[in-house]
Amino acid sequence: LILINYQLTRLVLQMYVVLCHLVISYLSSQSFRYAIIYDGWTNNSLKGFYLAMLHWISLESNKPTSMLLDFIHVV
Repeated sequence: LILINYQLTRLVLQMYVVLCHLVISYLSSQSFRYAIIYDGWTNNSLKGFYLAMLHWISLESNKPTSMLLDFIHVV
């Protein structure tokens, strides 16, 4: 079980690195206005969560788009 968790964690981190490069490449090729929001809250068990989101509007198409940047569970 520990080996499976380690392998899964490693794969998720590898995907994160690849996706970061893809997002940076995509956003650097676009003309847009953006806002980054950061929010935190707790559930009924008082477990904390934080969220970072990127919202942008393309200057060419005026289309609003959002992307989840990070979601963190605070122990």
